[in-house]
Amino acid sequence: MAAYAKQAAPVPPPPPAVPAAGPASSDVTRMRLYFRAHDLMDTDTFSKSDPYVLLFANRRDADDGTGDGAAAAGGPRVRSRSPSANHRTFLGKTETVWNNLSPVWQTHIEVDFHFEARQELAYEIYDDDGKGPSGDDHLGNGTFLLSHVVASPRSTLTIQLRTKGTLTITAEEASAHAKDTVAFRVRGVQLKKMDLFGKSDPYYKLFRLLPNGERKLLFQSIVVSETLDPDWGITPAFAMADLTVGGTEENHCLQFECWDENFFKDDKMGQFVCSVAELRTAAAEHLPFRLRHATKPKEYGDIFISDCRVVHIPTFAEMLGAGLEINLAVSIDFTGSNGDPRHPKSLHYVSRGHTNQYESAIQSVGEILMEYDNDKLAPAFGFGAKLPGQFAANHCFHLNGQQDPHVKDVGGILQAYHHTLSQVTLSGPTNFAPTVRQASAAAAASPGVYTILLILTDGCITDTDATIDAIVDAGTLPLSIVIVGVGNADFSLMELLDGDDVRLTNRFGVSSKRDLVQFVPFHAFAAGPRWELAAEVLQEVPSQVEDWAKTHGITPDHFDAQSWAAADDEDYETRLRDVRSPSPPATIGGDRDVASHRVVSPE
Repeated sequence: MAAYAKQAAPVPPPPPAVPAAGPASSDVTRMRLYFRAHDLMDTDTFSKSDPYVLLFANRRDADDGTGDGAAAAGGPRVRSRSPSANHRTFLGKTETVWNNLSPVWQTHIEVDFHFEARQELAYEIYDDDGKGPSGDDHLGNGTFLLSHVVASPRSTLTIQLRTKGTLTITAEEASAHAKDTVAFRVRGVQLKKMDLFGKSDPYYKLFRLLPNGERKLLFQSIVVSETLDPDWGITPAFAMADLTVGGTEENHCLQFECWDENFFKDDKMGQFVCSVAELRTAAAEHLPFRLRHATKPKEYGDIFISDCRVVHIPTFAEMLGAGLEINLAVSIDFTGSNGDPRHPKSLHYVSRGHTNQYESAIQSVGEILMEYDNDKLAPAFGFGAKLPGQFAANHCFHLNGQQDPHVKDVGGILQAYHHTLSQVTLSGPTNFAPTVRQASAAAAASPGVYTILLILTDGCITDTDATIDAIVDAGTLPLSIVIVGVGNADFSLMELLDGDDVRLTNRFGVSSKRDLVQFVPFHAFAAGPRWELAAEVLQEVPSQVEDWAKTHGITPDHFDAQSWAAADDEDYETRLRDVRSPSPPATIGGDRDVASHRVVSPE
């Protein structure tokens, strides 16, 4: 490439950010991806390369017939460099950094992060020759999982390029403060006297101005009688999202109205419009807001804002980037109602070319959660079976038959499941409480880890009261429970455990601190792609993690193991001790050493 200046080929703006796989969910997080590279390959003769980055979302669940490398809607046509992808969606392009082998691109690319989906993104780096991606020199390409970036330390992932150099990707949450709360003190000074024989009886209303021209009442204060200098005290805590428009504090979307209460008809004393940013500035610098009447030029006194308190509510993505690890635990139903595993009609029937519902659920959910687990080790349990040499059913045994219940990755869970089918006698009844207690004890003893217990069952539980007691006790712990109903049994009782509408209450009248259970019937997703089940099962996990953290004052700074027990809730450690398992689960075999592994994301 010559040393003279070149004009970059125009590229259409990217379409709205989309998930790389799966449907939209209620817990979508908009992420900004920033890129920088180091020591890229130099393809120029008389100068250095002029690199830019293209980003695509690989969708393995769909194929529109265009083939890999075809131009997605709104995106440039490029040569195929990702042969494993069946369909790609163009997400965006950085600017060109001229004459630089270690560029730091300023243009970010936005994408929606779905915890419950496997989102594979593809990047391509080119040297800008002014010909567009189809003609520019190739500097590197590859794929990465968005989950790997978000869950990496400081949400930053560095990839070694196969050509030369490295590419570093950093994820930043676009709406990290959307769930913050703000409260402030409001008082009036020298308000206008509205009554003939006495002072005013003022109160105020706070509205949010909507983009369509309407407004929404957020709060109405108390009436302070017979005063022109009212102090209305501290407001309730407002969600920052309710006080802003478009996620920015600068928008003038708040309207204060001051009123004088009268017996027949209240008099409007004045109003003003402001933004959250102006509220915070006024509180910090003791600046007044002047009340003015909409139709009269008179001034009706001043409103002062003070004690403005903004409380940051950590988001799920923030906690992942700070070091929160997600750990999967699995418990499988081996009760007799599943049917003889040797019979093709059994829910536990295993054969080549056939995936039963238990296997499918383990694969669907496990493949997502393992991306957030550093060592890829998951404890696996079974319940409702008679172990070799035992006459009574065991309701929490190690699936691998070893002293340590941990197995390696999804393949290890399936291998242990298949081995257990050949060793145990299916029995009953269906008791969840021992498994929930065991998972609770493990969660209590694992600082920096949030455990997701996946229970797979073919029928309703028989120890309802004991299970509810165990779930209520677990409400204070870093634990979520997802239950997948296998087969076509009546699962109506499982909806009770879900707790979406009514909080669970144990036999002692104590209600759960939060909702931590999600139930999904497998048959509702049996005909769809695998990711649909995982999306439904895991969609509530991010909000459950945030609720748990908020309850205990857990912030990203707490993810030092020594500081977790010292969270703001002084009774936290006491409650951890209350959920200890009464006795260790039974095993089928002897001891086993389990090695810990950490993964490095490949290009």
